[in-house]
Amino acid sequence: MTKRQKKSKLRVGGFPIREVRPGCFLVRVTRQEQRLKVSQTFPTQAAAEGFCKVLANQVAEHGKTALELPIRSRQDAIDAMKLLSGRSSLIEAARFWAQHHPDTGAVTLAQLCDQWLEELRRQNCRPTTLAERRQKIRKLCLAYGDRPACTITTHDVADWLKIRGFKAVNRDGYRRCYRALFNHAIQQEIVETNPVDRITKTKADEKMPEFWPVPTVANVMDIAEQHYPALVPVLAVMLFAGLRPGEAAALTWDQIDLAEKIIRVLPETSKVRRSRLVPIQKNLEGWLVPKYKAEGLVAPRPMTYRRQRESLMRRIEADGWQKAMTAGKITVEDAVARVHEKAPKLAKVFTAERLRSILSGKAVAGDNEAAALCKVLEVSRLIWPRDVTRHTFATFRFADTQDGGKVAAELGHVGGADILYRHYRGLATQKDARKFWAIAPCAAAGNIVKFAVAS
Repeated sequence: MTKRQKKSKLRVGGFPIREVRPGCFLVRVTRQEQRLKVSQTFPTQAAAEGFCKVLANQVAEHGKTALELPIRSRQDAIDAMKLLSGRSSLIEAARFWAQHHPDTGAVTLAQLCDQWLEELRRQNCRPTTLAERRQKIRKLCLAYGDRPACTITTHDVADWLKIRGFKAVNRDGYRRCYRALFNHAIQQEIVETNPVDRITKTKADEKMPEFWPVPTVANVMDIAEQHYPALVPVLAVMLFAGLRPGEAAALTWDQIDLAEKIIRVLPETSKVRRSRLVPIQKNLEGWLVPKYKAEGLVAPRPMTYRRQRESLMRRIEADGWQKAMTAGKITVEDAVARVHEKAPKLAKVFTAERLRSILSGKAVAGDNEAAALCKVLEVSRLIWPRDVTRHTFATFRFADTQDGGKVAAELGHVGGADILYRHYRGLATQKDARKFWAIAPCAAAGNIVKFAVAS
């Protein structure tokens, strides 16, 4: 059997051309770095020779590296540069594409959030801060949780903030939280850049601190003493010692020294991680002495505290409803009829007997009932603004002492007295302050005012 005779080779520009069969001319190019041999066929010898001459010119101009990129890829690069029109380099465009089309093992936003919260726990972050961070990032995860964290863009976060319609202060709080989240992602090499860095802070007019006037404070403490005695000590230290909610929640009875008349706020419970001593005023002593214990927390458990605080607010609102009904000569039956007209869904459950029970304190109004009553009786809903107890203390303590440095030290303000002079000067008079510091338990002051139930 005779061996098949190989076709003779022709070399053009240093590249071999072989006729493998009639009408098929093969050109084989070796790519040294990739250790590959790439072949291409042509229908005529002239076409193959022309291709070899083009390759020879490229090698002469760019060296052997010209052969490492296929012709198709070189054409794609030319087309890509035309699309970019000088706005970016090919490598920058490639990095952007790779970032937004990660492999299946990329860390999702939900996983990133879990990692960050765990890191905050390891850093001994305060429980209140952890809760606030968790609440904010969970909202973002509802929109983008399944997406790889590296694909989240500035537009994604900015559009999300815009859709929510946050006011300036709230929006900036979310912006700072998400910026910290992606800074952690950069440290862990999950993302290369922080998409929140380019979102600017919203400018807003500075607002004066919200505080409760003396009658509201007296009403809160009186009703708490009557119906929610477990709340009295924690409300007292927040209103009359200026402790932050987190500090009051972690305060133990052994940190209250009635003999020395001081409260010790420890670094491990302080927001700013610094200890301080807060003097116990005479009226605060009156609220604490009857409730004093040898050990344990001053505040109820968090869930109990929130539930009882909500019920306390409803009872205070009921006091306002009673006053409005008395002033407007509105009977219980008239009030119920108005509620049924405004809120038909309550018609079966909200009866005259139910309203009498609410006004007498035997029952607590539900949220829908409270909203309807406030609407028909034209009474404002009682709200509990953030840090209102602390602002109330600062307002009346500053009015009493006129010493910003002293009050700042008691509050644990790291910024010193400047914030006191800027925010709290002139909010209350010394006469108001004397009334505030005279708020004492009913046994000592007899300051409970009871209202008869309207018929």
